[in-house]
Amino acid sequence: MKFCSLFFKNLRKLLLSIDMFGSQINLQVKKENEYHTIFGVLMSIGILTLIYYSFLSLVIDMIDRKSPNVIQNIQYQANPEEFKLVQDQFIFYLVLSDTYGTPIIQKSQQQVYTAQMQACSRITDINNNINNKCTNYTLKSCATTQINSQIQQKLNISKALLESSLCFDPKEWDQISLSLQGTPQTPIFKSLQFKIEKCNNETSGQNCASQEYIDKKLSSGYLGFFISDSVLNQQKAHNPFSLVSKLISTTISSLQYKALTLWMRKSKLYNKENFFYYFENNEEYNALQFERQSEQVFNIQRNQLIDITLYLDDREAVYYRTYNNILDILGQMGGLLELMLFLAGTLVKPLNKLSCDLFLASEIFYFEKSSDQQKVHPQVQALGQAEGLISQSQLVQLKRYFKLKAQQIKLFVHQYLFTWGQDRRLIQQSIESIYNQIDIIYIINKLIEIDKLKKILLNEDQQILFNYIHKPKIQLGIRDQMKASINQNYYDTKQLSFEEEILQAFNSYTMIKESNHKKYKKVNNSIISLLDKDVKLIFETNDKLKVQKATSIMQIQEINSINDLSLQENRVDI
Repeated sequence: MKFCSLFFKNLRKLLLSIDMFGSQINLQVKKENEYHTIFGVLMSIGILTLIYYSFLSLVIDMIDRKSPNVIQNIQYQANPEEFKLVQDQFIFYLVLSDTYGTPIIQKSQQQVYTAQMQACSRITDINNNINNKCTNYTLKSCATTQINSQIQQKLNISKALLESSLCFDPKEWDQISLSLQGTPQTPIFKSLQFKIEKCNNETSGQNCASQEYIDKKLSSGYLGFFISDSVLNQQKAHNPFSLVSKLISTTISSLQYKALTLWMRKSKLYNKENFFYYFENNEEYNALQFERQSEQVFNIQRNQLIDITLYLDDREAVYYRTYNNILDILGQMGGLLELMLFLAGTLVKPLNKLSCDLFLASEIFYFEKSSDQQKVHPQVQALGQAEGLISQSQLVQLKRYFKLKAQQIKLFVHQYLFTWGQDRRLIQQSIESIYNQIDIIYIINKLIEIDKLKKILLNEDQQILFNYIHKPKIQLGIRDQMKASINQNYYDTKQLSFEEEILQAFNSYTMIKESNHKKYKKVNNSIISLLDKDVKLIFETNDKLKVQKATSIMQIQEINSINDLSLQENRVDI
């Protein structure tokens, strides 16, 4: 049994040691668990104000969706998916200019150059059979076509420039489907080709200018190929890709032939947003962005001036746009709070610690000013004279005395900082002596001395009853009594059963109550008066029962003695 009891006792200690939520007993200073200063309070208010202001600012930004975070990821696509070209989101036009950059104006019967667009596709099946298909479309003067006015306004296209440019007829575009897909190495490859050549009467219906005029205009000049591009507007909630115009410029000459290749990159944007956690919504934004270009020059004279090929790049840009949610904001606030507490703590904590030390020193020790200062003491005995009245001079002395006393027992940080030499060393020694007294080893030694002193002053019976001095009781629900001070009582921890402890205490109670020693009479009465009410009631009840039992025994003895006497009187000698 003893082994099992010891085993369960150690097991309980082990389980209790795992508890991470145990409460620690804090030391108090003047019934306060912490020492506070005005400077620390003001600094705390400032930090909390800044934290709340930052928190509200981030919450407002989160609601307004004005401060997103965008992560770009470039992915390689071996077979880029098809991207359809819609005239509301994609536009192109071209113009030729002379050496001075002046656009070449073409009249109906004096055309200088013509341009065609080919929508080509190449499909390779499983048997490696190649199916090539190109559809030709003639680019017309932008002055005769109606370009989308919204796109024209977005791209800020000049009307004067459009009158001398060639465009693809929007009406014809509505009837067909243009798209880009794959690369030259993929089984399905779709591209756009633009062919610009000198005007030929055979193909233009005798609408060309004279050959000399054409050679003069195209001997040296520039090509301006305007194509729509996209830029990412991070703060735009819906359709964040904004349409812009990209100018591809190169030189042209009728004495040489050029081949220009343009790579367009697909871009996608995904929104990840929520107030508490991230999730990828179903909304996806696609755009086509200009990537790069290459140019080849052939020094040969051909009717063709330049060919422009447009197809997809094998690299795709994927954007992930996220907004701060509540968890992110709390994380940022936690980091900001820790940083501010660290920075403020380096200044506030030393001053707070110094102020607390000076407060303890002022409460425990009596500091006096320099000896040359006059010390005034009140005439305490004279206060009772003249029927309790205080003279004017005594009142002045009292005011000066208490003012001087208030100055003597209080130390502040500024007084310590502007104190040096022997005075500062004395203050430091007083603070060190306080912490030496608070040392746990010192306190334990003092408690042992008090326990020894109790054993010296109290006899064995008094020590037993000392353990049963009542605890202060607090009645729950009564607010006025909630402020009652709670004192810790020392209880003997001898390994006795409850019945044995009560019996031992009752015997001691009886011995003390029946004791006639004058030396311990005062202590005995004090201990009995401080006993717990319930324990004292039990002892008094048992004491009454004991007295009643003794009285009944005495009565029985008296009756027996009377009966014996009557028997003796009525006895007849034989």
